[in-house]
Amino acid sequence: MASRRVPRTFRATNVPCSTSKSSLEAAVCTLCDPTEKDSIKIRTTIAPSCTDAKRSQTAIITFDPSTPQKLAQASKVYIIVDGADVEIDSDFFGLTQLYPPRGKKVSADIVAVTGLNGHAFGSWSGGPSKKMWLRDFLCEDDVLKTCRTMIFGYNSKLRDAADHSMFEYVRSFLGELSKARSSEEERRRPIIFIGHSFGGNIITHSLPYAKTYESDAKICSIVKATYGMHFFGVPHNGIALDDVVDMVKDGSKPERVELVNEIINTAKSLTFPKENFKNMATNLKIVSFYETNMTKKVIKVRGESGYGRDGDHIMVVKRESAVLGLPSSIETAIPVDENHSSMVKFPTRTNKTYEHVRSFLQDWVKAAEKVVSERFGMLVLEFPLLTC
Repeated sequence: MASRRVPRTFRATNVPCSTSKSSLEAAVCTLCDPTEKDSIKIRTTIAPSCTDAKRSQTAIITFDPSTPQKLAQASKVYIIVDGADVEIDSDFFGLTQLYPPRGKKVSADIVAVTGLNGHAFGSWSGGPSKKMWLRDFLCEDDVLKTCRTMIFGYNSKLRDAADHSMFEYVRSFLGELSKARSSEEERRRPIIFIGHSFGGNIITHSLPYAKTYESDAKICSIVKATYGMHFFGVPHNGIALDDVVDMVKDGSKPERVELVNEIINTAKSLTFPKENFKNMATNLKIVSFYETNMTKKVIKVRGESGYGRDGDHIMVVKRESAVLGLPSSIETAIPVDENHSSMVKFPTRTNKTYEHVRSFLQDWVKAAEKVVSERFGMLVLEFPLLTC
C-alpha cells in the first residue's frame, strides 16, 4: 500500500500470572524515551494464555496518541517482567484471548478469523475510538462475558515475500485450536466461529480436514463441538481480486501472486472441502452477512511508490457468493450497508449489524451446551454463574 502503517496496538505474551496490570505497564513504560513518557498513554487489558493459562497471561497494549520509537522501529521486542522474558509483537499470529471469561464455567469458545492482508486485532476495530467489538463489547455482555473469545492471526501480508497455501493456513489453524482445547472439558466445549472474507474460507476448509483426523481426538473433536458460525463477505463462489493481483505482481512477490490466485480459483470452483462443508452444515447454525456497498479498487498512487484504494468502485464479494444457499433452518442471510472492509468494524453497541451478531451469539451460547453435549453423549450439568 502507500506506506507502512506504524501499529499502535501490540500483544505481550509469556506474562507471569503473578504480574499485575500496573506492574506490566511500568515495565512497558521503559520502552518510552524520556520525552515520550509524559505524552504517551498506555492502555492494557490482560487475559489468560490460550494454551497455558495456569502459567502465563497475554496482554493487549495500546499506545495513545503514538507508538514509542523503540516499538515503531521493530515488529518484535523483549522486556523482562517479574523475571520472565516477555515478548511484545504487533503481528498477533496464532490465537489470542481477548478477555478473561467471567463466571464459574466457560460457556463457549468464540473464535474469529480475519481476511487476506488483514490484522487479527485491527481488522475488527472501528469508529473514532477504534473500539474492538470482540473484546470491548462482548466482555460486558451479560451472556457473552462467560465465553472465551479468541482471535486467530496468520501471515497473509501481501508485502511479505512469504510462501503460504490454503492448506498451510488450515493446518496452522487446526494446530492452534487443538493446543487451546487440550483438556477433556475444553474439547467438549461448544465453538462458535466468526470469519471475514478469506478467514471464512479457512474455517470452511478446516472442518472437513478436521473430520479426517480420526487418530487425533483433539482435532477431530472440533467438528463435534462446532455449533455455529458468522460469515462476513466470505467468497464461497467468486471474489474480485484482479486489482490485488496487479499490485502484488508489481511488487515482485511471486509467492503472494500464487496465494491470491489460489484464493480466486478456490472461490470460483467446486472443491472437496467446500462441498464437504456444505454437507456437514446440516448440523450447524450459519449467519451469512453480505456487503451492499462497493469498495474502491487498489491502484498505484500517483507521486508515490505504493498503492492505495483510490480506484473505481467494485463489489468485492457479491451476494450470490457470500450466501451459501442452504435451507433457512440452517442459514440466515443478512445485508450489511457497508463495504467489504468496514462491514466488520462496529463503532458502537447500537450498530445495526452488531445488534444482529449479539442477538444470534446470545441465543447460540444459551442453546449450544445441550446440543454439543448430546453429540458427545454427555450428561449436561447445570452450574450457576458467578456475578461480578
